[in-house]
Amino acid sequence: MVTHAQIDFYRTFGFVVLPELIEPETVAALSEEFDRVLPEAFGAQWPEREDDGISGHYLPAMGPRTPVGRELAERLLGVGEAFLGAPATPWDVQEILLFDQAALHDDFGIPAVGVKLVTYLEPLRAETGALRLVPGSQHAEFRSRLRQWLRDNPVEDSQALRQQVDATPCFVAETEPGDVIAFDVHTFHASVYGRDRRQWTATYLKDPQTREERAAFDEVVTDEASWAGEPVDYDRELYPLFPAEETPYVARLRELGVFDVLR
Repeated sequence: MVTHAQIDFYRTFGFVVLPELIEPETVAALSEEFDRVLPEAFGAQWPEREDDGISGHYLPAMGPRTPVGRELAERLLGVGEAFLGAPATPWDVQEILLFDQAALHDDFGIPAVGVKLVTYLEPLRAETGALRLVPGSQHAEFRSRLRQWLRDNPVEDSQALRQQVDATPCFVAETEPGDVIAFDVHTFHASVYGRDRRQWTATYLKDPQTREERAAFDEVVTDEASWAGEPVDYDRELYPLFPAEETPYVARLRELGVFDVLR
């Protein structure tokens, strides 16, 4: 499913676009699932639209009510492992309606090793919210300098955000439904000019093998637990973070003590 050239590109630049990775039948089924499940899950809050930060309706997609999203995450596990070069586990699988723009950011401030796969259910271009990624920003020294540059150059409104992102040397990942963008969890990315984008996403974390990797993994779990008590607009029991079934990756998460922290 993934070529050596794509893996090499990913490891050099921190991302790669995988054209037509998801077949049209699955895209259609996923689209139907989004349009059925998200309004059901968010109920009266579904029509609401905020525009602060990376705002949207975020729904975990590993339970029985999101079978298409879950099956896709399990099927693409091998893709995540190919980029990581090691066994991995699905960690954060979501079906999301993103409302507005997103400033330049990375997903993990924790030194865990992971890859994120993203697909959008609408065609996206530069002028309609296509994901923009900063090549090479997964590398620690560059990432540190980029963080400092962002701190030194804060933006205060949507126009300033668009100007900042436009001025940054980003790769604009224009995609069609079925294309997948794979990027390192430390790669900086942004989206401007777009509204109401349907995004399926799965993060895969490397199975920790060293003391340092285990410490970083545990920090991810602790960080997730800090959010677990926050109020949400959906039923956590109907839309769990992980399947109830004892799959091999669920068993591994249990061995790692994840469910002792995330109940």
